[in-house]
Amino acid sequence: MKITPVYENQVFVVPQDKVCRALATATREELAVLLSVLADPVFTPSDRASALNLTEKTFLDALAAWQRLGVLSITETGDAASKKSASSGKKETESAKGAAESSDDRLTAKKNLHARRELPHYAAGDAADYLERNADIKSLIDCCQNISGDMFSTAETEIVIGMHDYLALSPEYIMLLFAHAKKLGKRSVRYVETLAIRFFDEGVTGYRELEERLQTIEKVSSAEQYIRKLFGLSSRALIAKEKAMVEKWILTMQYDQSVIEKAYEVTVSNTGKASISYANAVLENWYKAGLGTLAEVEASIAEYQKNKEAEKPGEQKPEGTSFDTDDFFAAALRRSYGDE
Repeated sequence: MKITPVYENQVFVVPQDKVCRALATATREELAVLLSVLADPVFTPSDRASALNLTEKTFLDALAAWQRLGVLSITETGDAASKKSASSGKKETESAKGAAESSDDRLTAKKNLHARRELPHYAAGDAADYLERNADIKSLIDCCQNISGDMFSTAETEIVIGMHDYLALSPEYIMLLFAHAKKLGKRSVRYVETLAIRFFDEGVTGYRELEERLQTIEKVSSAEQYIRKLFGLSSRALIAKEKAMVEKWILTMQYDQSVIEKAYEVTVSNTGKASISYANAVLENWYKAGLGTLAEVEASIAEYQKNKEAEKPGEQKPEGTSFDTDDFFAAALRRSYGDE
């Protein structure tokens, strides 16, 4: 059989060798995206996806698949390209600034391309080819398997490859993600994939940035476990409001366990029950008063008690102060939080 194309006004060229090799495994969506972008290579992903009756995620996944095969290259257009061109004609100091802006534009474009819930799937043989071309990735996968304690399936191996290939994350970064997941008792590679995409979308792409972020997360997580046990909440997880309170105690107020324990004691003493909301109000009161350590808190309490004991029975308070402010504060807390 011989086919003769009927050319009319315009034609476009398809990279023959690479496309033909992929035809057996390419999906309908991938072929539709390829033909569409070859016919009209300037577009916005959302508009083009809509024109093809595809979700933007499906469109970008297909586009990335052809990019990995070397069929397409993606370059900046519009404002990003204009900024880069304009910066080239300036003097040296302004040129450096322009280069930084262009780098930001490229990172933004890459984020827009990669931001999604899961990494794209590799066509048959692509993962094996990537491993052959990148010997260090074999070692990376071995290390990740050792960290997680499981042998990876083909799909799980492709996820690790995707983190390195698609998100351009370093092997050290990926291994740190697996180590963090293991600390949390998570052995699923899908869980690590979710973390990788979330941090990537948040702009945490360097090893040091990730290390700092994970240290913060682990610090808050450890505090949550301790506080749940302290307040007798081991049978349930903290709700969002309580999580926000605990995070504030640890990260903003920077209180250690000893101060939190003292707030717990004050809470139970005043209300007869363990209430995170009441303890939060106590800690906020101490924080506003500039009390940062247990020694400062205890000294303040001791001074208050000493002043109370020094008051003579029946002594008149100064005009305009018909109640003790600290007693009023405690009473207000009991009314607000004592029944929670």
